[in-house]
Amino acid sequence: MSFNAYACTCMLGEGGPKRRRRPTIDREALMTATAELNRVGNNLNQLARAIHQGRDADELAETLAELRATASAIREALQR
Repeated sequence: MSFNAYACTCMLGEGGPKRRRRPTIDREALMTATAELNRVGNNLNQLARAIHQGRDADELAETLAELRATASAIREALQR
């Protein structure tokens, strides 16, 4: 029992507000998703450079689809 909870119990006759438990995080899934997001971000950066240099960027739609899928996987991992 923490000091604050003990003091509330002594003064008010109750334990005070209960501590909320933090949700568990699947660290392995989060690390995998972060690595995947970094990879897709690197590809997106290379495509942006290619566009600014006037080169063809047909891969942009594919890279954006990967980015969306990775972001979705990260959201799903965080909601578990």
